[in-house]
Amino acid sequence: MQAIAEGGGMLASRLNQILKRQQHQFPLRSLLVLPFVVQVLVTVSLVGYLSYRSGQKTVEQLAEHLLQETSDRIGQTLEEYLQFAHQTNQINIAAVRSGAIQFNNPDQLHRFLILQHQEDQRLTGRLFGTPQGDFRLVHRVGATEFNTGFTHLRAGEFPYEIGVATPQNPAQVKVYSTDSNGNLGRLLETTQNVDVRQRPWYRQAVALGRAGWTEPFQIGASNQLALSAFAPFYDAEQRLQGVFAANISLSYLSRFLQTLALRTTGQILIVEQNGLLIASSGEEQPYTTSVPAYSGPVTAPSQGKFQRLKLETSTSPLTRATGQALQQRVLLAGADSALRVPQTTTLQQFDFEGDRYFLWVAPYHQAQGLDWLIVTVVPASSFLSEIQKNGQQTLGLCGLTILSSIALGLWLARKITRPIEDLDRRVQQFAAETGGFAMPPSAIQEVESLRQTMQHMAARLTQSFQELKASEQKFAQLIKNLPLGVTVFDRAGKPLLMNQKGGRLLGQLSLETPLAEVLERVRWYRAGTNQFYPVAELPLAQALRGELAQADDVDVEVDGERRSLEVQAVPVLDGNGQVEFVIHAFKDITQRRQAETSQTIFNESTDALFLVDPKTRLTVNCNQRAVELFEATNSQQLIGIEGQTLQRRQFTAQELEHITHDLQQKGFWSLEAEYVTLRGNQFWGLLAVKPIALGGRSMYLVRVTDIGDRKQAEFALQAKTEELNRFFAVALDLLCVANDAGYFWRLNDQWEKTLGYSLSELQGSRFLDYVHPEDVEQTLAAMATLKAQEELFNFVNRYRCQDGSYRWFEWRSVYVGQLIYAAARDITERKQAEAILQRTTQQLQTFLDHAPAIISLFDQDGRYLQVNPAFAALLQRPETAIIGRTFGELFPVSVAQQLYDNLAQVLTVNAPILVEDAWELAVGCFYFQTSIFPIPAILGERQTFWAIATDVTERRRSELERQQAALRLHESEARYRAIVEDQTELIIRFQPDGTLTFVNDTFCRYFGLTKNHVLGTNYRTWVDARDQAEVDYQVAQLTPAQPVNVIEHRVVANGAVRWMQWTNRAFYDELGVLVELQAVGRDVDDRKQLELALQTSEATLATILDSARVAIIQVRVYPDGSIHYDYVSRQSKDVFGIAAEAFFPDGQVWRSRVHAEDWEHRIQPQLTAMRASQAPRNWSEEYRFFRPDGAIAWILANVVARWNEANGCWNVTVVDTDITTLKQAEQTVRQSEAKFATIFHQNPAPAWIATLETGYFLDVNQSFCKFLGYAVNELLWRTDVELKLWKNGNDWEVFRQALKQFGTLVNFETVFCTHDHTTRTVLLAANVHDLNGQDCVIGILSDISDRKQAEFELQESLLEKEVLLLEVYHRVKNNLQLIQSMLRRQQRRLQSAEAVQALQESWDRVMAISLVHDTLYQSNNLAQIDLADYIPAIVQQVAASYAEHADAIAINMQIQSVIVPMKKAICCGLVLNELLTNAFKYAFPGVAQGHIDVIVSWAEGCRVPTVQMQLNDNGVGLPNTIQLNHLQTLGLDLVQDFVTQLKGTLTIKIQSGTQFLITFPIKAQTPHD
Repeated sequence: MQAIAEGGGMLASRLNQILKRQQHQFPLRSLLVLPFVVQVLVTVSLVGYLSYRSGQKTVEQLAEHLLQETSDRIGQTLEEYLQFAHQTNQINIAAVRSGAIQFNNPDQLHRFLILQHQEDQRLTGRLFGTPQGDFRLVHRVGATEFNTGFTHLRAGEFPYEIGVATPQNPAQVKVYSTDSNGNLGRLLETTQNVDVRQRPWYRQAVALGRAGWTEPFQIGASNQLALSAFAPFYDAEQRLQGVFAANISLSYLSRFLQTLALRTTGQILIVEQNGLLIASSGEEQPYTTSVPAYSGPVTAPSQGKFQRLKLETSTSPLTRATGQALQQRVLLAGADSALRVPQTTTLQQFDFEGDRYFLWVAPYHQAQGLDWLIVTVVPASSFLSEIQKNGQQTLGLCGLTILSSIALGLWLARKITRPIEDLDRRVQQFAAETGGFAMPPSAIQEVESLRQTMQHMAARLTQSFQELKASEQKFAQLIKNLPLGVTVFDRAGKPLLMNQKGGRLLGQLSLETPLAEVLERVRWYRAGTNQFYPVAELPLAQALRGELAQADDVDVEVDGERRSLEVQAVPVLDGNGQVEFVIHAFKDITQRRQAETSQTIFNESTDALFLVDPKTRLTVNCNQRAVELFEATNSQQLIGIEGQTLQRRQFTAQELEHITHDLQQKGFWSLEAEYVTLRGNQFWGLLAVKPIALGGRSMYLVRVTDIGDRKQAEFALQAKTEELNRFFAVALDLLCVANDAGYFWRLNDQWEKTLGYSLSELQGSRFLDYVHPEDVEQTLAAMATLKAQEELFNFVNRYRCQDGSYRWFEWRSVYVGQLIYAAARDITERKQAEAILQRTTQQLQTFLDHAPAIISLFDQDGRYLQVNPAFAALLQRPETAIIGRTFGELFPVSVAQQLYDNLAQVLTVNAPILVEDAWELAVGCFYFQTSIFPIPAILGERQTFWAIATDVTERRRSELERQQAALRLHESEARYRAIVEDQTELIIRFQPDGTLTFVNDTFCRYFGLTKNHVLGTNYRTWVDARDQAEVDYQVAQLTPAQPVNVIEHRVVANGAVRWMQWTNRAFYDELGVLVELQAVGRDVDDRKQLELALQTSEATLATILDSARVAIIQVRVYPDGSIHYDYVSRQSKDVFGIAAEAFFPDGQVWRSRVHAEDWEHRIQPQLTAMRASQAPRNWSEEYRFFRPDGAIAWILANVVARWNEANGCWNVTVVDTDITTLKQAEQTVRQSEAKFATIFHQNPAPAWIATLETGYFLDVNQSFCKFLGYAVNELLWRTDVELKLWKNGNDWEVFRQALKQFGTLVNFETVFCTHDHTTRTVLLAANVHDLNGQDCVIGILSDISDRKQAEFELQESLLEKEVLLLEVYHRVKNNLQLIQSMLRRQQRRLQSAEAVQALQESWDRVMAISLVHDTLYQSNNLAQIDLADYIPAIVQQVAASYAEHADAIAINMQIQSVIVPMKKAICCGLVLNELLTNAFKYAFPGVAQGHIDVIVSWAEGCRVPTVQMQLNDNGVGLPNTIQLNHLQTLGLDLVQDFVTQLKGTLTIKIQSGTQFLITFPIKAQTPHD
């Protein structure tokens, strides 16, 4: 600024020198402007410099205040977040000391921890360890761990893991899945980890004896930095009881720093005293690792090297520069090279990449031992940007001031010199008009210029007049002879000039014709259409607006003749830029456009066109399509040749004469011919010839249309028809065509083979004649369904064969053109197999229900799928309470652990196992011998296992008893008997008639009897009745030659049926007479049950394989690549569309239909890899397959390959699944996601996505930003609470809790505050969705502020109208009461009884109307009346008028609540008034007693809500001759009129009195409406 001021002084001095040299002749305007400009320039420069210096000081003070405030806020957030971990530990210790949880009950403890973890998810894990080595870990699995594979949990499982280590093996940690209640699930992994007592957090807690922190560490193998807060607790004798610890993620601090406003321009760091980075507001992580960054879900976690970052080793240049500035300007180096902050901290500055940065450092101390630094770095440009902007504005204002001063000086100078210049112009004009002017010379420059101008005035004036006259003559001649139409219009549109051509083209218009008449007489169209050309778009109209315009798409119609014009209009402007006149030129291009149109049609035709000379038959011309169709290089190759030379077969002379004759007679000829192009390719074309006249010359127009596609379709149709006929003849299914009347029209040979009737007998017969009588009705129903929906699948019925038997058919039918096309499959064998399967299933269920063994079915997670009653009885729970639960949920930990170990053993060996375990249950300790065998998984289902457990508790106990008994027997009985009694088998001896003579103790124990009860009885007593005949037969087969045999049969022991195996031996005397028999038996029930289960499993597997929608193929692949097919399941027809038989012998039918690209890149490499090694190999592959019907199917092949050493080949089993639908679904999902993104961001309604728990905005659309007045970056990763969007803070909590409870919410009304602090009433609709493992809210907002205001105004208006309406009702009621009073007064004056009665009836009618208004006046509903309130009043009012009948006539009322409009209520009241009056007057003459019933109710069975009003009396009734159309009395006549007004009906019944029934429609209402 000082330099500018000095420059201004030098400029002023220079101007003074110039003025001195130019005193005699210098422009007056310069002398007036320059001094003023110099003075302003110096003043503005000085003011700008002082303003800049003041702004810099203010910025430094503002930066210091802002950075200090930011550091304080960060410190407060750190304290709250870190202190939460210690508070959690103290809560857990308090819970232990209060007895709420028992730390020596680990199962209760980890359940407590996981429930606590779910309440607040700020911690990543909670840990507990004891001096005995007991360890519990509860870890929350985040979305990143799911995606990167750092967990064995599956998608959809509860996202928590529980780690368990016991004192028995403290170094082994088992990790389990869990549920929300903390129950152990399946075992995820077992690791040999560090003993809990050797973990850093435990050792530090023991060493310190108080709460504290560990050093930051890596969580497991993941890329997360965390701290562990620990707290030991002791008993009363200060003995260590255990240590609680809580892990917190430091990534939260980085996310918090990134939400601060400074992160967009500066950087915030949290570092340790040793310089290691804790958190950063930048994208950089505070550590480095060799594990690759997350780029999508992986199958297994990667392990890499993890290293903390220091400031000087950071990858961020700004972070490294900050570290250097800390060392140089702020921090002091201690003895241990750590960083420490001086006592007083001031704002420091340093330079980085050409910019100046502010630096602020604040210490952070935490009571439990943390000592960190908070470093804030902000570029000075963040603060100086406004100062620089203001400086630029100041500079701009200075420039504007200078320019303004110059402009002002020029304006003042002009004001002074303008009169002189004006005098000069006037003198020049005068000289031009008169030819001379005299004035003496002057020393002033302007005056001297004026004198010289006058000297030349006369000569210039004469010369100008002569040139102007010559120019006008040339211009007129030029305009007249132009080949274009030219008109000139002034700015008002009046013609000034028009040549002859223009007059003819516009209909002989003259110069006197105004523009409006020109536009009216001449019709302007768009070229080639009947659409009027908009006047505003005509070139003339545009030129009159000052625009240069041209158009060649204008047609004009003058005097019925239409021409095409090319129009150009040029405006000529005056000195002020206004249109002075318009030159309008136009050219007739009608012939040119017609020629262009004809040529365009000829060239753009989709058919090949030729012009042929009729005499020579040579082509004269052709279009471009002919060149393309006949594959010529250009049209010259087709011109000058005879057209039929292009045909595959040329015409004969006779055919040419016939063609010429047809052209002369008909004027047209066509034929389909086969052509050959110039390149030798063939195609079918439609040849059409028509004579035309072209330029006075006769020509043939020849058109050739390519009909190759149509001909191919015809040939294909013909071939397809022949193919269908062959298929119809050879199809294995029963194919038929029948009409809709039910008669066979055509059948294939399979009908004759299946039913035995000849085709001649079947064709033309009625197919219902062959249907089983029980299936006729459902067959007719199926035909009706078929006609209605045109297709019918899987319909089953029975048909009679010629031999009288019936066979089951399954139908697939289509109804087309009154014909039924059907295919039937003989499923008789399948029906029989289904019956057998059903019977087998029932037998299996019976076995499960009655088997004494503990039988269960469970999956690989240990979750029960089926149990038998014996299992439920053991656990004393219903079966429904067991199914769906896991081992850990049903059994104590020790039993559950045994079951999980057994399951792991089965999974390992993949074969049946037999184990014996002790189960310690609440009801006692039991020993079970359990057989577990796996069931192979099918179609990707989870593997399941059958377990059969036999209670061997008694056997265990009896073993000891048997040993003791054997010892006693050894001492007291003979050796043989001792040996016999020691046997585990059952030994008996019996006579030929079956009488038992000896049994051992094992037999007695087995059957639960004593020897005294057994001896002397018949052995058949314990043989199952079903097997007695077989046992007798086998015993009878014993002979002296064959005295021994072995049989198996069932026995009844202790009420249970069990299988036994007996070895029978017969003893004969010397004569061969049977003397005695001995049998040795053993229990084989377990084996038999296993055999039965195995048979059932095999049958089930066979059924599953037959019914599965997968194709199973077994092949042998030899080293030379040859393939031999061993088995193809019949489901290959469903998967590939190819029958199983077609695969044999070499399978080329499959290979030929595999997509070539998939064979080369997917299947062939797998086969090559398999043949390269003899190791077992499993893989899965997806590939495309061409079905015979032309469809492309996606197939998923699961392949298992094993080397067969004996045969020297690979045995390959392939399970092929059709996943076409899945692929289509995946495509649909991708399209759906794209559509959702488009709909979300393009939605005009404000929409947002936010986290449910914290309310952080994850995404918003532009409508949402526009509604709230925020930019997108101002909303993302900020909460609605932080932005103070909710006017009522409680509404946010209610909204969040409702979404947590219900998952969806609509029409939630609240008030939002926008960015400009205005409030808007909104309706919110939201749903909760799981996004990357986190509950998120997707919501839409509707602004109803205007509607709420309108509702308020409407409510105010309705209140006013209700007051007015009440006043109207009150006044009407008063007027009616006045009329009633007048009628009463008149009634008292009359003497005639008839007149008095007539007035009474009128009074009753008025009273009925008055009651309506009285009811409305007293009601809250001003437009409708409840008949339940209104009708009783009418009845009482009429009854009061006939009080003399009160004792003789009883009135019964049954009135439902029916709400009707006021008008209908009045009609109902008047009708009832008339009918009651007539009843009282005429129904009971001379009758002592009577009754009248009044019933009002809703009518039943009506399509629309209908009210029925009924009045019954038991009086004398009406005459039978009465007719409703000819009623004579006034009362009944009025009733008929009122019923008509109700749009109802009146019915009169005369039977034991009179019944009047009135029904009328009405909208149903209730008193609560």
